[in-house]
Amino acid sequence: MKQKLLFSLLASMFILQSCEKNIDIDFPIAPSPYVIEGYIENGQGPFVTVSRGISFINEISNDDFLNLFVDNAKISLTVNNDTTAIELKMVKIGNASFYIDTTNLIGVIGNTYHIKVAVDGQVFTSSTQILAPAPLDSIIVEPAPISRADTDSLVQLTAYFSEPNPIGNYYRLLSKKNNDPLFDVAFNSIYDDAIVNGKAIQFTIAGGKSQFQNNDTANFRQYGYFKKGDKVLEIGTGSMYQTSVLAEMGAQVFTIERQKQLFDKTAKYVFKDLYLNVQFFFGDGFEGLPHLAPFDKILITAAAPHLPEKLWAQLKTSGKMIIPLDESETAQRMMRLTKKRDGSVKKEAFDQFSFVPMLQGKTQK
Repeated sequence: MKQKLLFSLLASMFILQSCEKNIDIDFPIAPSPYVIEGYIENGQGPFVTVSRGISFINEISNDDFLNLFVDNAKISLTVNNDTTAIELKMVKIGNASFYIDTTNLIGVIGNTYHIKVAVDGQVFTSSTQILAPAPLDSIIVEPAPISRADTDSLVQLTAYFSEPNPIGNYYRLLSKKNNDPLFDVAFNSIYDDAIVNGKAIQFTIAGGKSQFQNNDTANFRQYGYFKKGDKVLEIGTGSMYQTSVLAEMGAQVFTIERQKQLFDKTAKYVFKDLYLNVQFFFGDGFEGLPHLAPFDKILITAAAPHLPEKLWAQLKTSGKMIIPLDESETAQRMMRLTKKRDGSVKKEAFDQFSFVPMLQGKTQK
């Protein structure tokens, strides 16, 4: 019995050892495919790149990356049913090659564009139509998911979007801040709806182009987030002129109007689509907006008989309040009040002015 068991063990060891063998697999090297990526946006010209694909299993060298872009392609565009071809010009930035239009061709919603790419004896064609921009369901502001003392004021914007049926939609995400140019990352891909068709999706929106212009370490660390503007409470919306100035400066503006007729005019605010950082409220300015406090700044556009205590309570520590305070029956003194850490007030007095009086309550007129 022992001899049989020993023989079995030796046989098993022999079998296991005999299975060890070095195998070299010589994968055939397929010809490198071309990757053609182009876009044309409403109000912008065409932009095309042609690059060589790199096989996943091939050894990749620095030369592969240096020779990634193709600079000898012939690219032309036609628009709708017009057979007149517009030739794109190749430009180089470092080792990268791009193809652009030099005839002031601008994308227009509703137009169909046909592209023809000839490279190394091969011809590729494709067509696309510029559709109307797809509206987002909503955008929310969230704290940036990084914990650093120097980035506490950063936030990220999360967008929610219901992707419509049928399948076959394509998207590029561009963003801008106020009057900055559209944020356009080089080689930014166009995404199809193969996975998200008909679904509700969410994604973060990158910061504006100006965020990417200075490539120091701090900017790259904060890339993709937004600097949160001052949270400003404005008492007295009025004609919305000051509201617009504050919004253009990048503040998050919360503005209150006590007169119903003036407040109703905010529904026709001509810059509503431009300044998404403004919220209008009908209410008593003396009460403020405690559910949205604290505020970095509070601006009062009417003469107050005294410092409004409820508004002072809604000002954050180190925050500032601009308020004209009654000094006599005919004039007021413009004051800048800063809330100190101990809750006391630092007062700075400026010139005399004449404002309408700050009144309590709301009126339907």
